[in-house]
Amino acid sequence: MKELKFRFIILFLVIMALFSGRTYANVYKPGWDYYRRGDIEKAVQYFQTGEGKCERCLCKIYSETGQYEKAVKSCEEALRIWTPVQRTGVVEIDERNKDGLYFEPKKLWVRLLCEASEHTGQYKRCIKVLKQWVTEDDPNDWEMFAWLANLYGINKQYDEGIAAAKRSIEIKPNSWAYRALAAIYADKKQYNDAIATYKKAIELDPKNISIYLKLSDCYYAKEDYASAIAIIQEVQEIAPNDPDILYMLGFLYTHMGKLDEAINSLSKAISLETITGVGVLIAIEGDYPVVKDLAEGPAKKVGVKVGDKIIKINGQTTKGKNIKEVAQAIRGAEGTQVVLTIERKDLKNPLEQTIIRETVVSKSAAKALGLRSLSHKIKGNTIEAAKDAEKAYSLDPDNDSAKEALAAIYIDKGKYDDAIKVLSNTSKDNYFARILEATAYAKTSDYKKAVEIYSSIPENYLTSNSVLRQSYKTSFFESMKPYVSIKKATAKSLEAKGQYREALNEYAEVLKFTDEKEAKEIRSQIAGLIKKNPYLSEIPEEARKYALGGEVLLKEGKLKEALQEYLRAVKVAPHIAIFYKTIALINGELKDYANAVRNMTIYLELMPDAPDARAAQDQIYKWEFMLRREKGVEK
Repeated sequence: MKELKFRFIILFLVIMALFSGRTYANVYKPGWDYYRRGDIEKAVQYFQTGEGKCERCLCKIYSETGQYEKAVKSCEEALRIWTPVQRTGVVEIDERNKDGLYFEPKKLWVRLLCEASEHTGQYKRCIKVLKQWVTEDDPNDWEMFAWLANLYGINKQYDEGIAAAKRSIEIKPNSWAYRALAAIYADKKQYNDAIATYKKAIELDPKNISIYLKLSDCYYAKEDYASAIAIIQEVQEIAPNDPDILYMLGFLYTHMGKLDEAINSLSKAISLETITGVGVLIAIEGDYPVVKDLAEGPAKKVGVKVGDKIIKINGQTTKGKNIKEVAQAIRGAEGTQVVLTIERKDLKNPLEQTIIRETVVSKSAAKALGLRSLSHKIKGNTIEAAKDAEKAYSLDPDNDSAKEALAAIYIDKGKYDDAIKVLSNTSKDNYFARILEATAYAKTSDYKKAVEIYSSIPENYLTSNSVLRQSYKTSFFESMKPYVSIKKATAKSLEAKGQYREALNEYAEVLKFTDEKEAKEIRSQIAGLIKKNPYLSEIPEEARKYALGGEVLLKEGKLKEALQEYLRAVKVAPHIAIFYKTIALINGELKDYANAVRNMTIYLELMPDAPDARAAQDQIYKWEFMLRREKGVEK
């Protein structure tokens, strides 16, 4: 009797599973049919109400169609009501997984929710979901730990991010976790750690170009341009004809001062962005090519517009053709013609446009042309610089590189107001543009504005060893010479009258806007003035505030934060010798030996008779040795 009862229960469960499986498939199939046919609106309506209501289905549809705000809500609801479904032989035969999403694992909904949250900038929401997953569902999921590490880094929760990345690597060494960990180190400016970690990521994923680029960025941040170039040259072996890679190579060569190599690389990048055609950028939408952007070229001249659907090329339909096929049909020899048949929303009938093919430079070449212009200008090739700058700006007047190049040419031509106008539309944290802007104002004798702009640029940017930056910084100093002469004359006059503090203030102001040679002479003047009047070494109140903040941070072991406070103190009071010594010692601890040498040298220039002058000079020698050793020259 018991055996019969047991068999009856099994038979009942099998029948129910079969019935429910088929019912589920029948209920959800119409909605998926709408979706497969491309009728998203009907599919969504179907899954929103009645017996077809399905949050899992909505989550998947919203995610796949880029409706991320809606996806977040549906995916959250799908997770809230999620329950595992028992897989049986009967149900498998019914193939419910094809249409009903029955057996998709919970991880899918976690992933879809997190992807949608990322797209909408809701990182904390995704972090919460992932943290719950690796805590409660699968504590050995290396992939989710890596994702969690990446999000912690984006959210600047560095300690948590490092822990998550290391846990992911502990479970299974993987490139994603190493990349997330390296990105955190780079964000914290721990570039040596970042470099070592990116190299481990490359070992696991040697064809991933993005890792090489991030590694190169770290070397660039350290101003180790030679190593950055070597990495980009490795990338070239993977992508030999990528204009962006060639641009990056030219960018690094320019900063390094290898201008011929820079111009050569940038020229190759520009040639790859130059085609013979009509000047349209297309994408396939609904089986037809659609114009997405227009270069300054023949298509634009005859009235082709963004949004136009190209239904025929030379009388041949474009339906079903891929991007490559369409591009080949449009391109041809310069001077030949091509006929495009276009559908436009505001026209009842298709429009035929006969276009004469020309050599067209892509809009995206503007940045390479702009940088090549700046490189030419440093070399003194003014005609080539002007041609590149004007071309770059005509291609893309919104590109910062094009604006910088054109402004530099305007300054050379004495068109200072035009330069200022162009640069006013660059981003405020574009410090190279700010150097040019300050130069333009100085050229108009508006020294107050020039001083204001130049003073807003961070010190570490100004002390960079980049040839590009230093070249245009020198140009700024040249433009400030009349101002510096006035200030020096005022300082000497005040000194002669016994107004020593006022004279010191004038000298201190001059220090901010002169080259190293003249700055050394002025520091000598300041040193003599303070030696005769020791009370002048008193630290101004604002500078004291910054220095004390730096002292607190030093005691806490926060070297980089402390350095920033002392740099602020120097900006307020550039005549206080002890600040430079402290900055030098911090730079030494941070292994930034070049800046350590520079600042300790300034300390001795301002205080040549310092009690520790011998020790300070010896420390300079040690740092200089470290610099030589870093470059592989121990002499």
